[in-house]
Amino acid sequence: MADLGLLIPFIIVGIGATGLAALVYCYYRRCRWHGWQGGTASREKLVVGMHPAYKPYEFVSEGADVIGFDVDFARDIARRLGFKLSLKTVPFHELSARLESSDVDMIMSGIGITEKRLKMMEMVPYHGRPVRTLSLVFWGEPPAGVTSLETFESLPGATVSVQVGTLQEEILRRYLFIEPRLACTADGLLTDIRHGEAHAALVTHTQSYRLRSEYPKIKVIDVEMDKRDWVLGDGIGIRKGNTALLREVSHIVKHMREDGTASRLQIRWFSGVESARPPIPTTPLTPTSPPLNQPEQMSAP
Repeated sequence: MADLGLLIPFIIVGIGATGLAALVYCYYRRCRWHGWQGGTASREKLVVGMHPAYKPYEFVSEGADVIGFDVDFARDIARRLGFKLSLKTVPFHELSARLESSDVDMIMSGIGITEKRLKMMEMVPYHGRPVRTLSLVFWGEPPAGVTSLETFESLPGATVSVQVGTLQEEILRRYLFIEPRLACTADGLLTDIRHGEAHAALVTHTQSYRLRSEYPKIKVIDVEMDKRDWVLGDGIGIRKGNTALLREVSHIVKHMREDGTASRLQIRWFSGVESARPPIPTTPLTPTSPPLNQPEQMSAP
């Protein structure tokens, strides 16, 4: 008993040290990016901004739930971080601003990695391959003589529908002889060409593949992209300066590839879609990253 009495102070100190270590660990788990990096107010959730109008990445189900590849991917990231996932619906053209203002922790919406975006935010590659073409989608046969964006110059009153805030809009606005018709959602593009409000819609390959499979009347022409617009796959957007979250998410995405989670999600949501491929890069891209010399397969806004 005397020996035990001598040990009691050490036991108390040990328990105290263990408790303190647990508290420090919990604080680290909850604050490793929020408090230091100016993230969202809640330290219980990972807040992800999405525009749920890009099937199969994210869309609203018949039961009014937001579902899709990005949703499941984000949920798994949040789980591995020890947080609950909180989705915030944001118009696509506002995603970057919401990220910059710390309204969300990160953004996922099938966002294509481009040199311009890499200057605005950090991006963690998680899906897709480099892309060098987009698609012109027509309801029925294209107008006579129209085989590319350049050839619209011969069509009086040429109008092309495009989703606002996307790379497609940026590209289309360079053609001064084409009148852009802005749509808020991908479904709006279909409405425009179906009802004759636009001669065509400029979309990604994922969108054109889906439209063509659902509407046999759809005709598609692929158009070459300028080298400056090439897309390096899809990326998770993280605010510049938030190095802690960037490091954590990069590590998790790497493990999701290694343990097969990424592949399972791709099979679930992209089964039958020609563009579904595993991601090529394994680290965050920067504006100085070398181009990925791989065949084009995947396109994103």
